[in-house]
Amino acid sequence: MKFLDKIQSPSDLKNLAIAQLPQLCDELKAFVLETTPEKAGHILSSITATELTVALHFVFDTPNDILVWDVGHQAYIHKVITDRKNTFASNRKMGGLSGFTARAESKFDPFGTGHSATSISAIGGFAQAAKLQGSTRKHMAVIGDGALTGGMAYEALNHLGAIDLDVLVVLNDNEISIDPNVGALHEKQSYRAFFESLGWAYSGTVDGHNTAALVDALSAEKTKTGPRVLHVKTVKRSLDYWKDLLRVQRSTFNVQGSTTTLYQDIFANKLIALAQKDEHIVAITPAMLSGSSLTKFLAKFPTRTVDVGIAEQHAVTFAAGLAASGMKPLVHLYSTFAQRAFDQIIHDVALQNLPVVFALDRAGLVGEDGATHHGAFDLSFLNGIPNLQILAPMTGAELERMLAYAFTQNGPVVIRFPRGGEAPFRAEPLPMQTGSFRALKTGKKVCVVSLGAIGVEVEKAIKLAQGEEIGHVDLRFLKPWNDQELIDALRDYSTIITAEEGSMRSGLRDAFSAWAQNNLPKVTVHGIGLPDQFIPHGTPEQLAAKYGLDAAGILKKITEVNF
Repeated sequence: MKFLDKIQSPSDLKNLAIAQLPQLCDELKAFVLETTPEKAGHILSSITATELTVALHFVFDTPNDILVWDVGHQAYIHKVITDRKNTFASNRKMGGLSGFTARAESKFDPFGTGHSATSISAIGGFAQAAKLQGSTRKHMAVIGDGALTGGMAYEALNHLGAIDLDVLVVLNDNEISIDPNVGALHEKQSYRAFFESLGWAYSGTVDGHNTAALVDALSAEKTKTGPRVLHVKTVKRSLDYWKDLLRVQRSTFNVQGSTTTLYQDIFANKLIALAQKDEHIVAITPAMLSGSSLTKFLAKFPTRTVDVGIAEQHAVTFAAGLAASGMKPLVHLYSTFAQRAFDQIIHDVALQNLPVVFALDRAGLVGEDGATHHGAFDLSFLNGIPNLQILAPMTGAELERMLAYAFTQNGPVVIRFPRGGEAPFRAEPLPMQTGSFRALKTGKKVCVVSLGAIGVEVEKAIKLAQGEEIGHVDLRFLKPWNDQELIDALRDYSTIITAEEGSMRSGLRDAFSAWAQNNLPKVTVHGIGLPDQFIPHGTPEQLAAKYGLDAAGILKKITEVNF
């Protein structure tokens, strides 16, 4: 008999004996492995937390008691036992369940997550509200996978440790996020002293794979009040380990050999080549060494590679200090995570006009991670910052040229590039000069002005249109522009269509429209890009088609404005 067949909500767990929970945990692990597409980081994080998840719901009364998962990619088991078992196969698929917790998805998800280090602040807000409302509910935050390296977690610990709120923080200590954890707290293992110094009662450590021990520890915590921490030790295993142990059929995929090179690899290889010639170059990443391909850079330059943990704000200001000391720092950030360093980019880098290079990876649509991870807003929120140059390569070769150019500048430079393969299109390169663009095709009536890798889809659309009247300019820079040269290139067109893989509001479309009013008053400007809304999850291809960012959608827009 499978216990999982009887579980539709956490209340069903109460019908099981503690001795039956380990079997349920194995069934849950097997279920997730059998029904989830390959997404190792999420699957392993969730499977590692299986016993902890079951114990939390067994002991506490969710959703009346509030349970918040940091980041949210530890929550697959949580989703299965909280009313989503029958729809879990749709996880991370377009129109299906989110890969993270989401308030709109279930009453068991009281707080939406996707970025790290937010759970303790959020659960503090819930606990404060309960105190004001006279509620006796319990409040738990599960933080792990390296999220305790994030600065917001420290701010929350410092604040909540000084006030009398009923908050339990469960530290799921598995010693790794995407890459191994970094920082003094992890290396010195001084957790008890650290938490107690901030006013938190500390208990631990508990074996996070021993369901009975977890139930005992959580039951004891349930009787307590005030800010307290339960330290749970878990171990991440490989996917193959779990599949073999649980006798789950290994997934088979027909993986074709790629004929393109990933942007991330082009970036890392070019950075290595530049650093070999310039000992002042330093690479900084907030816990994304492998995701950025900077593991290659680390192998070549271990003393010039800095992983600061999940701490984007610190990464940027740390880089500013390096730049002020005569070094040439590069900060690699996923576009969606650059949002967390907005103030530091303005105040510590741009205001002082320091030569920091920002490599904004995963710009544009990133796929199944969805709204929390799409790089939709960097063009919009960076464009208004003085002293900042913003570039976007259309191909991998352009990315190489832009990196070399960035390290010659005396102020900050942002280079945004997408997740995925290098565009196959090749054009005769033009020298990288400030504000330079590439007129890739001349036309008579309509010109598409593109920024970044979407230019490849523009080229495909123009070929499909078979119209000599359609021109194409690869803008290269969002800012600055060489006004006179751009006016000369576009003055004979009656219609301009801007194309960007980002939000059009305050992005390229709005910036170009404002510029055209003063410089090309007779030109009508249209836009192709993301609308003013949060974009859901789906494959990049599905989303590009939905929002008209593929060749077919661009052709449709060209046809609409041209005829």
